[in-house]
Amino acid sequence: MYNEIIKLCKTTLAVDEYGNELETKPTMREVFAQIRSIRMSEFYAAATADMSPSCVAVLADYRDYEDEEIVLWNDEKYRVIRTYRKGKQLELTLSKKLKDVKNERLGSGI
Repeated sequence: MYNEIIKLCKTTLAVDEYGNELETKPTMREVFAQIRSIRMSEFYAAATADMSPSCVAVLADYRDYEDEEIVLWNDEKYRVIRTYRKGKQLELTLSKKLKDVKNERLGSGI
């Protein structure tokens, strides 16, 4: 059942009049997802790359995902480290960098 609301966040680069690339304000979209536990094999494999996979967010329709790299769920910030399409569904493996795991809460931005 897709009963959790997650926010998919995307930042884009814009070029100013001097040719400098600037990050624009992040755009956020809310979508429904099912949150699942991470498998032990995925956890240990990711830990070798200094990542700590926390959970998998399953979207009912793969078209809801537009290559966002950040997911907000339960006032926590996660990075999408892997996507896997299963029929019409899309699994997003969500992770935090190990240095960010210590009680990171959202501030004013993402």
